[in-house]
This record gives sequence, structure tokens and C-alpha cells, in this order.
Amino acid sequence: MASPWNDLERDGFTLFRRVPTGAFLQALDAEVEILAARYPSQSHGLRGLLGLSEVIRKEASRFFGLPLQRAAQPLRVILFDKKPEANWRIGWHQDTNLKEDDRLLVSKDQLERVFTLRLHLDPTSSSNGALRCLPGSHQLGRQPYFRRGDCEIEERVLEADPGDILMMRPLLFHASSPATEPTRRRVIHVDYLEHERE
Repeated sequence: MASPWNDLERDGFTLFRRVPTGAFLQALDAEVEILAARYPSQSHGLRGLLGLSEVIRKEASRFFGLPLQRAAQPLRVILFDKKPEANWRIGWHQDTNLKEDDRLLVSKDQLERVFTLRLHLDPTSSSNGALRCLPGSHQLGRQPYFRRGDCEIEERVLEADPGDILMMRPLLFHASSPATEPTRRRVIHVDYLEHERE
């Protein structure tokens, strides 16, 4: 079986199908709903989940059950909650400034050791704002003045089912369109810093 790390280095992302299922997925779903009810003013999602949820902190530290066989620490956890009343657009970008409470979590030199897991709690399709990406674009390095029209890489829409986990590099160019058929699209987004290997 090919290593997911090979796909990650080549494409900048890889998608794992149906990782948490059954009671495990239901428990995460229930925890997210508890947090949403506790912080109703955050209609588009919620930041700082490492400090707000013991359940999510524990599962994030074990990669939600993925056997990644790498040592890494969670840097931050964000809940994205796209829905009819919170339906936004994000243009093409790289995640180069990982912050929590306006505090920079990693230096530019550490970005190559960062990876992200995005656990989907709802069906996610092109009609409700699935992530779009440019495969392999992370290999361009940091591009502060990137223009989509100058890049000939064909985009890919990363549709997902509940329990699917998208693994990606922060320098992968990605975007998200507003949902044309708005439904709930909740994603638990975790950024990790991989430990240096000898």
C-alpha cells in the first residue's frame, strides 16, 4: 500500500475515506453541537477548540484514529460551520500565517513541517462549498502575489462524506465557493507541527 505521505508530498493533499464511523463519529458530532449551543454568537464556526473541548483535544492528538505513524503536536483546532445563514466565499490562498489569539504559532521556516487534517461531519459537495485545490501547487513555495490566471494547474473539488478526513499541506493553494444549495457543512480543522526527525 502506498504511503499517504507520498501522496501528500506529491499532490499537497490526500483523502482518507470513512475514518471515524458509528458511535465514534456520533460522539464528535454531539460534542460539536454542544459547543455550537454554548457559543451561539460564533455562527460561522468556532476557534480555540484545543482549550474548549477535552473530547476534541484528545481525538485530535491521536489524529482521529488515522495510523499516520509520525510524531506531531496539534497547534490549533477550528470548527468551520457553513450553512444557509453563514455562507461565505474564500479566494485562492495558502495558509502561511497560522495564528491563535493573534499569536503566530509557527515561523515561516517551520511551515514545511506543518500538515492539516480536516474531518468532515456532513456530506460535502461542490453545491455546498466543498474545498477546491490546485494539486501540487504547494511545490511552488510561498507565493505572496499569486494570481490564479497565471497558474495552469487544473483545480480539483474535494467532495467528502461524513467521517472522511482530508490531509493537506498549508502551502497548497485552496479556495471555497459559497454554497449554491446551502446545507450544513461542518468541518473540524486541525493544524499540526510534525516533530523534527533525526
